[in-house]
Amino acid sequence: DTLAEQLRNFCIATSKCQCCTMGHPDRSAPCDREIVLRCIRRWFGSEKTFEDAVRALLPSLFAEQLGHFGFPYWLLLVATCPMLWSLLDLTVSHWLRGDHFWQFWLGASGGWWLGAQPFAAGLFFYGAKVLRAPARSRLHDILKNLFVIALNLPVLVLTFGLNEVLIIFQMPTYLTAIVAGSIHISLAVTLWFSPFGLRQSRRHSGTLEQEAPAVACNQSAGDSR
Repeated sequence: DTLAEQLRNFCIATSKCQCCTMGHPDRSAPCDREIVLRCIRRWFGSEKTFEDAVRALLPSLFAEQLGHFGFPYWLLLVATCPMLWSLLDLTVSHWLRGDHFWQFWLGASGGWWLGAQPFAAGLFFYGAKVLRAPARSRLHDILKNLFVIALNLPVLVLTFGLNEVLIIFQMPTYLTAIVAGSIHISLAVTLWFSPFGLRQSRRHSGTLEQEAPAVACNQSAGDSR
């Protein structure tokens, strides 16, 4: 919300510059703001054209790249690579001991990394987004936080309970991991890449684009120094 508001009301005059903020202690050095403004005028024709471009284009670009959770799926996989490494290390240890459970841990590594963990994170992000408004009291705030955390309980049931259910059917170890991993990944893909979520993001971006032209700076950039 903060980022969207800043982009919607972007104005060069209110943008800070380090040399101007410090009062230009080194008078022999050129002003960074003047250099940037000259480049903007040369590339965009005027400062207003640049401001209109920022308000119209950047909100949709941010929404498209960050997704409807505000955090891209691929970046979440990068951030959780240590979990994958630890599971693969466990897989190798079983394989070196000649334990057939290495097949299960190999399949579970991919399923938990690509499916179960992103599904849990998606539920957490969704709950945090829906309940992001300030609470009326500290008790309500605590209850909202507990509710968001509780959204991960279904993931724990699906991650561990599903394996137990498949074992009851006496499925082979490798097949248990494949079936469970496929279910986890399918749920994660549905949650992160559902058409409804993408439409919501685009509609939100379109709203920003429609509102952008109505914004006007109260002060020109040249008067800000």
